Amino acid sequence: MRKIDKPDDATIEAQRAALEQLGAVFIEENGGGIGVRLKFTAAERSSFQCQRQGR
Repeated sequence: MRKIDKPDDATIEAQRAALEQLGAVFIEENGGGIGVRLKFTAAERSSFQCQRQGR
């Protein structure tokens, strides 16, 4: 079995910062578990909704 080591704290922070800069929002434990979501502006959300509806 192949073992995967945990990256060091600096690597984790660099990855997190890069993802946040691209719009990822990290959600802390809040009873429903931790998670990540993408952050969009109102205009971007509207554009996505129109695309899904075929407009």
